[in-house]
Amino acid sequence: GNGGSGGGSGARPPSPSRADAERCRPFMASSAQALSPQLIRELRFMAKPAPTVAAVLEATGILVGIPDAHLGVNRRRLLQDGLAERLAAFDPEAVTGLQVRRARKLVAGPAFEDEIIRGKNPAVAPLAVWCRAACGIAPTTAPTWPGADSACGSLGALSGAGQATASA
Repeated sequence: GNGGSGGGSGARPPSPSRADAERCRPFMASSAQALSPQLIRELRFMAKPAPTVAAVLEATGILVGIPDAHLGVNRRRLLQDGLAERLAAFDPEAVTGLQVRRARKLVAGPAFEDEIIRGKNPAVAPLAVWCRAACGIAPTTAPTWPGADSACGSLGALSGAGQATASA
């Protein structure tokens, strides 16, 4: 490899490295599989999403090229049939550095904490994991939606590799 042992003091590159993308690909795939038509419908028809849900939808929209995905019309556009397939086919190398930076800013925020997401709306949990993985950030714990264990297998052991933890 080339220079894979960064000290963590510098800024992360705007796009996930190939190694990060490969490590995160299984999490992206299992997250996309977990998005049943029922979950997508539930998110699509929310009258006013909680800020946590809006942040996850916004990050997803940024990454797939639908801006302001927390707003009604664009949320419906994002959450149309075929979303799971679009997420499964997502190519991290096709995303601009600006998109990744904007999505990472949301992903790094408090809205993306697992406990908050599960408490507000469990339907967005797979999307949140997908967003993190699409940004090159593997989950720190095994995903917790139904069927996630079988989909992710023993990937939890790999997730902490090379990831700095933010401590406030």
